[in-house]
Amino acid sequence: QLFLPYYPIGGDWFSHYQTSSDYLTTGKIEFLNGRPPLFNFLTAMYLQIFSNNFWVFQIISVFLSSLLVIPVYLIAKKFNKPTALITLLFIIFNSFILQNTIYTWPKNLTAYFVLFFFYFMIENRSLLSVLPAALSVYTSPISLFFLPAGYIYPYLKKNKNVLKSLFLLALIFSPFALYSVFKTGSGETTPFILYPIAVNGYERLITDTPTETLSDFLNRPPYYIVGIRVINFIMTSFPALLSLKAIDNFVELPIIDIQKTVDVTQVPLIYHFMHSIPGSLSTLVYVFTLIGLYRMFKTDRKMFLLILLPLIFALVYWGWIKAGIINDLLQPLVPLLIMVAIPQMKNKTVVYLALALMLFEGAVFAYVYYSSIPFFVSTTEDTQILAAETINRVLSYK
Repeated sequence: QLFLPYYPIGGDWFSHYQTSSDYLTTGKIEFLNGRPPLFNFLTAMYLQIFSNNFWVFQIISVFLSSLLVIPVYLIAKKFNKPTALITLLFIIFNSFILQNTIYTWPKNLTAYFVLFFFYFMIENRSLLSVLPAALSVYTSPISLFFLPAGYIYPYLKKNKNVLKSLFLLALIFSPFALYSVFKTGSGETTPFILYPIAVNGYERLITDTPTETLSDFLNRPPYYIVGIRVINFIMTSFPALLSLKAIDNFVELPIIDIQKTVDVTQVPLIYHFMHSIPGSLSTLVYVFTLIGLYRMFKTDRKMFLLILLPLIFALVYWGWIKAGIINDLLQPLVPLLIMVAIPQMKNKTVVYLALALMLFEGAVFAYVYYSSIPFFVSTTEDTQILAAETINRVLSYK
């Protein structure tokens, strides 16, 4: 249970364990806010084999999340074979990927399926891509931002069997898609399909009715709706949050409230910065990623679109201002961007420096994050999502 103190922000980690555990006792899967059930089915199976304890759930979740390295290595060899092992090293020690590996939710497992889907599409094996694509959509809806890009790429390359693959995927996914559409607003499913119009944020989205959410959206002028997407693009793609915070020390900026993405407003700034591309990659890796994307745009625009279209789709879809949406929707993007960056490092000195800086920034993140936990518990009335109560719930849950 070493990582229990790592989970104070958000309740997904316990909710997924509770859902998997309940499946063992009732035989009925309660959709976690309507999210796809594959992760809970898999973890429940292992809980049945070993024992229904949270530490078992942790081990299984970390194991499933660690499978990400397999498609990462395969795709990295396609990018640049001589640097594939170095790329894998950066991905293994990347603090953002480690965070999503340790945290007991299905985002890294989804990335595993998405990246295998990409690998088969790059290898011109469209029919084989159906299986990981289907498994990804039954693991987490974040896959829906990557699958269109995955099908556009082979279409532009004139690969075989693309339409057959798309038809099979649609056939497999249609039951859950219909369930999500007809159950939205019933309390049985997540309002994920309402994200584009959720101008008031997630907390209001899960408490308001779909009619109220739509009404709030329609009452906003078009420039406001577009402005949300522009701000999210800036906050996600550039180190804008740190700049805004620095300016906020001298000038009052209402927009700095974007860091209030959970009920607890004292969440460390660095936690939110980790949800942007520069924060998730680290400084030097981010710089080399930009260089690599620029060169890729000139030499291989099909691959360029494969990597960046999911970011565009997600930014258009996300309906409220936030300090970066990488941790919400785009986990598979981070290893892809690292793959772009590493071949741009032309000598060992630069590689060692980039790796050392990435490890240092990750250590700073861990220190700030852990040191803030007692402050959360001591200063916040709403402790439902904090370590003090959620850890107690896990240890006492039957």
